[in-house]
Amino acid sequence: METEENLEIYKSKLNLIIQKAVNESKIKPERSLDILKQAGNMYNSIDYKKELANVKFIEGICHRQLSNFDIAIQSYNSALEIYKELNDHEGEVKSLNSLGNVYYSLSNHNKAIEFYNICIEKLNVSGEKDFMAEIYSNIGLVYQEMNNYTSSLANYFESINIFLEINKPIPPSLYNNIGIVYQELYDYSTSIEYFNKALILEEYDNNLLFLCSTLGNIGISYTENRDYFNGITYLCEALIISKLINNRQSEANIYSHLGNTYRMLKLYIEAIEYKIKALKYYKEISDKNSVANTFYQLGKIYFEMKDFVTAKKYYNDALEISLETNDDLLETKIYFGLAELYNKFKNLDLTENYLQKAREISIYKNSFNDLNEIHSLLSNCYKSFGQYEKALEELEKSKYYESKLLDINNEQKAKKMLLNKIFRICKVNNNLNGLDYSKLKNILSKGVFMNNLKRTNIIL
Repeated sequence: METEENLEIYKSKLNLIIQKAVNESKIKPERSLDILKQAGNMYNSIDYKKELANVKFIEGICHRQLSNFDIAIQSYNSALEIYKELNDHEGEVKSLNSLGNVYYSLSNHNKAIEFYNICIEKLNVSGEKDFMAEIYSNIGLVYQEMNNYTSSLANYFESINIFLEINKPIPPSLYNNIGIVYQELYDYSTSIEYFNKALILEEYDNNLLFLCSTLGNIGISYTENRDYFNGITYLCEALIISKLINNRQSEANIYSHLGNTYRMLKLYIEAIEYKIKALKYYKEISDKNSVANTFYQLGKIYFEMKDFVTAKKYYNDALEISLETNDDLLETKIYFGLAELYNKFKNLDLTENYLQKAREISIYKNSFNDLNEIHSLLSNCYKSFGQYEKALEELEKSKYYESKLLDINNEQKAKKMLLNKIFRICKVNNNLNGLDYSKLKNILSKGVFMNNLKRTNIIL
């Protein structure tokens, strides 16, 4: 029988091993798991459930980083049960949040929100504001991935409200995510405002990876706002940093966006040059989705240059990969691009065939924007062949989806204006604490579905 003093020494050694595993988990999860095996042999020999729970929790972190999501869920659930048994409120909430993170990684958005909401309920009882702000930020990120941007903003602003209430610094990732939401809502001025807030903090922290990403996002916003000079300037600044930190993914993304900018300027030679550079790096890092997207974008450039043979080659290369990776969104774009191409050749059968394939996916995805474009192209196609009755029928369908888009955009715009107005008024009056976000989120419960997502951060 060990003495109490010896037992405490034993526990201290165990804590040191666990801390070492925590440190390793951030960069070398496999190594962390090896260290945890040592801890496992020790905690089995003593009645120390708290440390067993901690070990299971760290195992969950490691397996999530290694994309072993099923094992991560098992580890977190094991930790959760022990924390509950010990009435360890902090450990319980921490495990619930981590389970939400795993389901976020699995794109099971509703399940992720379910776990985050359980965390919020428990934190409301305990009054732990620090962690609550992080959870709301996580919920905002999930809604952002669901393209429900008004609900995303409501949760992000609630997170900011709590950070201000407890007088804690707002994480730059939160500002960056808000900037991305406004970018997706085509409000580029507001997106730049929030990106600049993130930029100031990232420059202070000297976080080059996030700095690179935020500079790139500012460049994208300027480009989309047709301020091409500033767009290229910020993208080139981001490119310099990406080379400095030797981040191939960031470098490839920036080359790709520079290609987009030069395409918008109709400087096609430069656009192709940047896209080819991006393609080289995407292939290097085996990013199949980005390779396929770059093939598609090169196809678009050559289509605009009226080099239809080369455009067709790139479209087909992109289609082959998108079918392999089950990228429905890109597949729809490619079918539409091929339909445009065969419409130029006056090949009605192939034009109809590719548009029908694009339409099937768009109906399944409930993509009104794509359906509007598909029926508009079909209308023009039938018109050019003198099939005026069919052309009118397709035009009416196009107008229907156009009106649906207008209704949604107006609703989204109204909700966004309401949300901004409430948030800014409360901020000016220094009365953020009185803002009832639960009621506000009910008002803003519906979102608009859009595409394209830049860097976002989830708080682990």
